[in-house]
Order: sequence, then C-alpha cells, then structure tokens
Amino acid sequence: MLLSDKLHWEFEVEICDFQYRLKFKRRKAILFIEYFCSKILLILITMFSFLKSSPPEIKVIDRIWMSGQAKWRACEAMIQVDPNCLFIAWFEETLNELRSVLPPEKHQCTILARDVMNVDGRMVIFVEHYPLASAEQALFEKLKLQEVPVLSSLDEPLFHLFGGEKMVEILKRLGMNDEEVLGHSMITKSIQNAQKKIGKQVIADRPTTSQQRWVSLNTNR
Repeated sequence: MLLSDKLHWEFEVEICDFQYRLKFKRRKAILFIEYFCSKILLILITMFSFLKSSPPEIKVIDRIWMSGQAKWRACEAMIQVDPNCLFIAWFEETLNELRSVLPPEKHQCTILARDVMNVDGRMVIFVEHYPLASAEQALFEKLKLQEVPVLSSLDEPLFHLFGGEKMVEILKRLGMNDEEVLGHSMITKSIQNAQKKIGKQVIADRPTTSQQRWVSLNTNR
C-alpha cells in the first residue's frame, strides 16, 4: 500500500471514529436532556399536587337502632339535652314521622335536606342516610361540616336492601334490646360500601317523598 493511500485510509478511519463518537455523545446528551426534563416535570407535578387544596375529610358517625320507634325516642331525648340542635331528613315522610313524636314548638328544630341553607353553628343531626353517598357528601361540604352524626334503624327500606331484617333477628338472639344502639367505624364503612353499590346500579336519581318510594323508583327492588 502506498503511503498516500495508507494516510488516506487512516484519515477516513479517524473521521469515521470521530463521527461515531460525536453521534454517541449527541445521543448521550439527548438522553440526559430527556431525563432532566422528566425529573423537572415530576417535581412540578409533585409541587402542584402538594399545593392543590383538597377538601377536608368529613367524618360520619353512624348510630343505628333496631327499630324506627327506638330511633325517634332517642331523638326526643337528644332535643331535651340540646334544644338548639337541628335534625335534618332527606325525605318528607321521614320528616313527618319525626315531627309526629315531637311537640309542635320543637318542629323548628327539624328541616328537609333540600331546604337547608346554613346551620349557624348548631349541632346538626341527620335522621337518615340518603341512598347515594355523592348527594350526602355534597350537602356535608356545602354546610362545611366536619363531623356528621347520622341516625338510622334497621327496619328502614334502605337497610332492607341488605338484609336489615335478618340482622334484627340475629341481634335479638344475642340479647340486644330495642333501646340499645349500634355504632362503629366498621358499620359506617359497610354503609358507605352499600351506598357505592347502589350508586353503580342507579342511572338517574329520581327524587321522591320517602325512602321506600326512592328504592322502588331507582332500584330493582
């Protein structure tokens, strides 16, 4: 091989090597930029999530009696302890039942959920669950409640969807009397799960005047 050819060949090799190294470094730089940008994006998303205000958790305190009559007697006792408390019902039939056991001068302590505008710092007590948790949460947030006592009974139509009458039989066999009350975070969780199941089955929330009517209109029962 002539010297000129050899030098030409070596020069081509060096050029190819240089081009390869330049291409490799360029690719490495691109990968570094992509990695750097992804890290910046992740930091921004994390900061946004941290700074984004989330609604405070609303604690539901469930109290459940075996019968509606026992629940209403408990309401009578509560209003004697705190005459300024406010009982809220979701359905007109429930409101009328409650008012039937209270003296007329105490009817001002009862109201339908749809009519509540504000609670003015009063002790708020819901006398039944609404079948859909989303509707409940919307009102809880509107009223800026932090804790929500909800009174229920196992003979209500909502609980019939999930075997409330069988639970009454079991509790009676265990020696529980009509005036005793059930209350536990696990019970609250079970009710919330039941509401979610109902929510998945309901296409449209058709309003009505009673729990029983709502169940008939909006579910397959």
